Amino acid sequence: TAYLDHKHGNPTLDALASYESLNEANWDGYDAEPISRETLNYARRFIRIIPETFGAPDMAPSGDGSIALEWVPETGPIHKLFLDIGPGEQWRAYWKRRNGEFGRLPGADITPDTKRVLQKLFDDLSK
Repeated sequence: TAYLDHKHGNPTLDALASYESLNEANWDGYDAEPISRETLNYARRFIRIIPETFGAPDMAPSGDGSIALEWVPETGPIHKLFLDIGPGEQWRAYWKRRNGEFGRLPGADITPDTKRVLQKLFDDLSK
């Protein structure tokens, strides 16, 4: 995907540029924590390894200083999937299947296994 990012752009990565201005406390007028440079840099690395199984996510900054990614597929076994990135260098996933089952996966730092863990998660959730 790095080639595609360079050649064609990545809308999710491109949207992160607008979050650069959210680096001060209270950026939302409701006492939000800043989105730190560390979180943004981590998000850029993390987004590059997310599988494309469910397409591009919706993305939003969160009041706790994290960045939320959300997928809500119209069909299939998964109802909603969320990945929270940050604050800082951490991530976590949680989801709800259409049958009502909930799940979560606490993440941590990006390791050589993270891409494989994410691919397995997305594959499992698509079945």
